[in-house]
Amino acid sequence: MVKIFLEDRYNNLYDTALNFIKLGNIRQAKYLLEEITKKYSNSSETFHLLGIVETQLGNLDLAEKYANLTINFSKNPNPLHYSNLGEILRRKCDINTAIEILKKALEIDNNYTTAKYNLANILKNNKNYSKAIDLYNECIKTNKNDHLSLYNIGNCFFEIGDYENSIKSYNEITNIKPDFLEVYYSIAYIYENLRKFDEAIKNYQICIDKKLNNKEVHKRIAICYEELGKIDKAKKFYKKYLEIDKDNIGIKMHISFLSEIIFSSTKEIDIFRSKVEENIIKYKNKASEKTINSFVGNIPGFIYHGTCNKQIKENFANMFEQSFIRHNPEYIKKEKIRLGFFVSHGQEGIFSNLMKEIINNFSSKDFEIYIISLTFRSQIKVKNIFNNDYIKYSEIPKDFSDLISIIKKIELDIIYHWEVGTTFANYILPFFKLAPIQCTSIGWPETTGIKEIDYFISNEFMETENAQEHYTEKVLKINNLPLFYKKMELIETFPLSHFDIDEKYNIYSCLQNIRKIHPDFDILVKGILEKDKNALIVFVEDIKETTTELLKFRFRTNFPEFYDRILFLPRLSYQEYLNFINHSKVILDTLYYAGGNTSMEAFAIGTPTITLPSDLQRSRFTYALYKKMDINDCISNSMENYIELAVKIANDKELRQNISDKIKDKNKILFGNYSVVKELEDLFKEMINRIEKDK
Repeated sequence: MVKIFLEDRYNNLYDTALNFIKLGNIRQAKYLLEEITKKYSNSSETFHLLGIVETQLGNLDLAEKYANLTINFSKNPNPLHYSNLGEILRRKCDINTAIEILKKALEIDNNYTTAKYNLANILKNNKNYSKAIDLYNECIKTNKNDHLSLYNIGNCFFEIGDYENSIKSYNEITNIKPDFLEVYYSIAYIYENLRKFDEAIKNYQICIDKKLNNKEVHKRIAICYEELGKIDKAKKFYKKYLEIDKDNIGIKMHISFLSEIIFSSTKEIDIFRSKVEENIIKYKNKASEKTINSFVGNIPGFIYHGTCNKQIKENFANMFEQSFIRHNPEYIKKEKIRLGFFVSHGQEGIFSNLMKEIINNFSSKDFEIYIISLTFRSQIKVKNIFNNDYIKYSEIPKDFSDLISIIKKIELDIIYHWEVGTTFANYILPFFKLAPIQCTSIGWPETTGIKEIDYFISNEFMETENAQEHYTEKVLKINNLPLFYKKMELIETFPLSHFDIDEKYNIYSCLQNIRKIHPDFDILVKGILEKDKNALIVFVEDIKETTTELLKFRFRTNFPEFYDRILFLPRLSYQEYLNFINHSKVILDTLYYAGGNTSMEAFAIGTPTITLPSDLQRSRFTYALYKKMDINDCISNSMENYIELAVKIANDKELRQNISDKIKDKNKILFGNYSVVKELEDLFKEMINRIEKDK
């Protein structure tokens, strides 16, 4: 009789505790369960519930203890108990043990989907995506409507850059569980990564329509509109974000520094720069390390403004003077110089193409090389191109603060920042001074304005005698370009008719990023069209349709009588692009920010390029290449001379052929030049020698 009473009492307390858990009254449930273990029973069921309770309370050590007791007191091995223990160990970051425990659960019952799902999650987090996908698929075989497994398969495909299969998985979920709102956000984010911004906006809008009306959705829509060049719409959605998060300093600052990409006049540029100076004062020291993950975009595009930016960029940098902690690690001599290259998202291709041969040929005896990436996809891209086991890669950070911790652990001697200012991440990182020496170079060809960057690596022909006046960094000039180019080759041949252009025209091509086309360049365009009645001046459309339309509008406004002899080609394949350079009579180099890759490609083909260097380094790339080849025929000294040279060469076949032959004869000095490796090695060693002498 007493035994029956105790069993009833135990069952009542157990059921009450279970109901408390279901209702979310975790602490009351814990109290009852502890009472049960003291007075009535040490059953596995009680320990099982205590493990769940302690897990929910975040007491993982106690949760692990009860999960083990559950297993010990169970009469028969239960996969649920092993699966729960595995999940607790995962949360404790004891990953290897968690994997072994989950495997035991599957040994007990190979069809136990909870263990498979938990194991798949661990493998996904460990970036073992292919095995994770296999396990998620096994879960789906058991339950074809398992939307969470399907969602995680989509996430795995996204991480490895297989966007097609990722979207396929996500789209299946919209049929299985149309109210699972996260999937629409994920679909939109993939389209954003594919630069299909209209599709991205459409899917983000679905999130809003279905009441997933959180601030991140508004931010992503704003970013998409910004990428499309629709600045007013972008501001509208950034402001919607601020309605939810009123004090977000990152978004407020970003709105203040937003501008159109194509300016209508130099006066408009001056007005914008004045507003920037006002906002610099307004936001000085308002940013902090705590708010850093809220920042979006890049700093204003000063580089396109056609003037020296040292002062305004120094002022912009001073805005963050007291915002972030400078770590200033002391230099400690090591067996090898520890050199890290920071490459932010979107720069992997250009960095790898121009630096692969240099970095792969650095002395492994003297240098220990690290490449620091922000995402797994970014790292995989670089790894696949470099294909070099000697190079080490950083861990992938969870956020910006984690990135700082990861870099600190590596204890680099030198950080080489590939670009500074093209993303907020690559602009802010140098402020933290995570290595004794920081440098940058012509990846983004002007001063950073950041005093924590010690050196700017340039080329002797790209700099004037007074070059140091344009930099906050110390300028170090080498004989070679601090880049490596392989010679581009015409593999396919396309006739001019392929581009739907009449043979009667003299083709003047300006195939640059059209953001480089300063309002003053319009004077050159008009001058050439006036002088040469057979001139056709050709540009390539921007990725952003709005950007192209803004430039077209400016041309139509400034010289409507000649607009019918301006052509914007759609985006070309690389071989189409090289063919069009070959069909061009001359290439027109942009003012104030000269061609880089474009000029190298023109010289590989042998097409004369007209250039007008100023005293700013970014305007002197083409000039430097000519000086390297000892060719001066196409270097102009004024706008009038630029127009005169362009028209003369375009209309004089013999002169044009003579210049082209000279370029083809001498262009080998520009390509495949491994002597830059030794120059840069010596430069980095000299940086270390200087710091050792100063100690």
